[in-house]
Amino acid sequence: MNERGLVALLVALLMVPLLTHTAPYVYGNPEEPSTVFPPPEAHEPLSQGVVLILLDGVGETVMLDEDKMPKLHERLTSSAVLSLTTGPITLSATATSEMMTGVPNAPVDGFRNFRLSHPGGTDPWLSAAQDPRYSVGMVGSYVMGNLYDPFPDIEFVNTFGGNGDYFEGDAETTALGLEWLEEGRHNVVALHYSGTDKVGHHWGIETEKYHEKLLHVDGQVDEVLNALPAGWTAIVTADHGMTSTGSHGSSEAVTREVAAVLIGAGVRQGVTLDGHQRDLAALLPALLDLPFPAQLHGQIPLDALTLLPGESERLEAWNWQAAVERANFHQVQDGGPPLNASTIEWSRVQADEGLNRTSDVALSALTWAVLLGLAARWAHRRYGGGWWGVLAGGAGLLILLSAQASLGWSAMVPRGLGAVAAAGLTRLALAPDGAWTEHHARADRREAGGLLGLMTVVLIFGDASQAIVVGCMGSVAMLAFRAGQNRPLPSWNAAAPAVGAVLVLLAASYGSLRVWFVLPVLFGWGLGRVVERLRASPSVASLDWTAGLTALAALGVLLPHRRILDGNLLLELVRMDPTGDVARGVFSLLLMALTAGVWTLHVHGRMKVRPAGLMLGMLIAVMAIRVARSNLVDWMALAALLVVYITAARDVLDASSSGTLPKGMFEAALTGHMLLIWGPWSALSSLCVLVVAPRLVKAIEPQQVTRYLWVTHAVLPWVLVATWWTMLGQVDGVQTCHEGLCPYPRELDPGTVVLNGGYVGARGNPSDQWIGMMVVTPLLAVIGSLCWAFSQAGVDLRPYLTLQGLLMVGCLATLAFAPSYPRLVFALSYNALFAALQVTVGAAVLMLAMRDKRANQTALTA
Repeated sequence: MNERGLVALLVALLMVPLLTHTAPYVYGNPEEPSTVFPPPEAHEPLSQGVVLILLDGVGETVMLDEDKMPKLHERLTSSAVLSLTTGPITLSATATSEMMTGVPNAPVDGFRNFRLSHPGGTDPWLSAAQDPRYSVGMVGSYVMGNLYDPFPDIEFVNTFGGNGDYFEGDAETTALGLEWLEEGRHNVVALHYSGTDKVGHHWGIETEKYHEKLLHVDGQVDEVLNALPAGWTAIVTADHGMTSTGSHGSSEAVTREVAAVLIGAGVRQGVTLDGHQRDLAALLPALLDLPFPAQLHGQIPLDALTLLPGESERLEAWNWQAAVERANFHQVQDGGPPLNASTIEWSRVQADEGLNRTSDVALSALTWAVLLGLAARWAHRRYGGGWWGVLAGGAGLLILLSAQASLGWSAMVPRGLGAVAAAGLTRLALAPDGAWTEHHARADRREAGGLLGLMTVVLIFGDASQAIVVGCMGSVAMLAFRAGQNRPLPSWNAAAPAVGAVLVLLAASYGSLRVWFVLPVLFGWGLGRVVERLRASPSVASLDWTAGLTALAALGVLLPHRRILDGNLLLELVRMDPTGDVARGVFSLLLMALTAGVWTLHVHGRMKVRPAGLMLGMLIAVMAIRVARSNLVDWMALAALLVVYITAARDVLDASSSGTLPKGMFEAALTGHMLLIWGPWSALSSLCVLVVAPRLVKAIEPQQVTRYLWVTHAVLPWVLVATWWTMLGQVDGVQTCHEGLCPYPRELDPGTVVLNGGYVGARGNPSDQWIGMMVVTPLLAVIGSLCWAFSQAGVDLRPYLTLQGLLMVGCLATLAFAPSYPRLVFALSYNALFAALQVTVGAAVLMLAMRDKRANQTALTA
């Protein structure tokens, strides 16, 4: 086995113990207490029956809006209104599960959304089904079915007609619900209306289509409420909210804010309360006199209920008894005295629990220690001086492990270190192989001294976490500045290259690596090259593709800061509907014109009117297909794309057929594909990144640091993939925090993926699998094309694949510190999946490139 094959095998072996020991614990359903507390003896049911009406995707501001749901709004004065916050994973299944069972989602539940089963144990709905006083029935989508259909005591009827069923399924839900109420078939009923979510996904929530659907479902709900038997209670709520363009799944505030309107028996009218979505699960035992499971992590909204004197205290003590049992089961520790069932302290049990296992932490440390040893041995064989690499790597490893182990002290410090690691890798990949002079040394000392001085001041007037994060952010800025100056690497890199090599490999394996921070360094480098050109020839005509790269990096640096700018502005560009109004239509046309210009310059080397016009015409035609919403036209376009892709693949696989696809046709087809599914901005930015890739390699090739050429090959594809993914609005930048300016916690977030294009080819009723395939296919094509462009430019893809493999190892190793932090688990999982996607596509491209190379060699020797 050659060296590169051995590296791949070692990376795979490092994953095995993490996948077999740590991952099952983190990704499995956490064990919950089985204790169930019977209701207080003096308590009687507050209601004779309950109807839960769940409106999918209808956020709080929408549900309570008089214009959008006027009939429900008329009832607000005679109801209690709960303003609720969902869990951080705002998917339909995860939110519904928490609402009905009261059990917090496991972090991995976001990946199980379409097949999320019951978390186990009992809950109020199961208790009601086993109680002879009650009969439970549910109508709606597969979401409730996945949770409760396996239980024979609950009748579930699926009215989900697919993603294109906007009205019929909801009407069927209403008809069956009314039938049950009239016949008295069930007295604990759940009705799930999913049409609102589907319309929101397809058209967005600021459209006439969505308004029409809201009025429709408002009427449906009103029919059910009018038929509510005397002595019953109705709960009208939602699983999650939506962004303006109809997406959800992430922790954006607008997606986590939902309302619950309580109507009927046992409800105190005119009350408005705040709470958590899980409190609705806690409400049912109080209304129906059911046992309270200790695994239910919710608080009864007592102030929303009409209770007899002393009853509120008895119910709260009962609720608190279960909360203490749950907290003790999960060994919740907040530094205070032990929880006591006789002393109610809700603030101490409101956080979601988690527990790190010592064995996982030890395995994580061992994995990184083994990785350090392998990296030092490899560096010693390549450069010599391996012991210095061990010392430097050991110090770095100690810092990384300490930061992860101190997440309870500061969650921002590991992110800050991840930002420095990403920026450092990018700086090393772009650094020139120039002479290190005393001038450079003095500049480095001034910058480092200034940064240390700033950290000292912050430490004196602030705290240690602030000083560390300020130091990290300052280091990123310093690396970007040095990249802009095209400053050579310090002399110690030449004197002890093994140290640099070991640190690179450790940085690549750091699970908290922050993708966005490659952009400041890339922007600094590009800006420096633009300034150099303008100094040499002060005219716009002297600018080349580096100006475009710098512009892309500048947009990536300035716009994706969700919590600072009140939204990721790049994501807003992706989500922009070209048919929304005249201004958006004109702007979209401008983007398509720029796309045609970029394609013409890339293919022909200069601007030509006729090719640019033809390309623009093709893009306008694709936009017309997008707007027409015709399955027949969609399939004709998809068939044309398939023909181009198959022909391009044949040209690679069969050297004798090379050249059958006209020059630039593949890039045009791929750009059109992105336009059809993701929109004008995504098409332009994807083409720009593809155009830049080979030219970036060509620009840095003459000045590359030869001893770190493998670093350049490992990092450059990753940098451009990160840039492209940021342009698609899928990477968030920084936020303000206690420490100052900090990396955004969920930097990569699948909840921001735009699904509108998933309806192409199945406008009426697409399956979830079809939507996923439509959305992901052009992304895979772009990543593959980017890898191919790098390969054809002379970049060896194997170091890149190794870097992504090490990142997967790092994410799995960091899971050991993450069970207490669901968002961190979710972020690490998505980072690992994104790296695995790049490895899969990159490996396929590598095999094609190797086959193409062998075919060309055979042709030359024939």
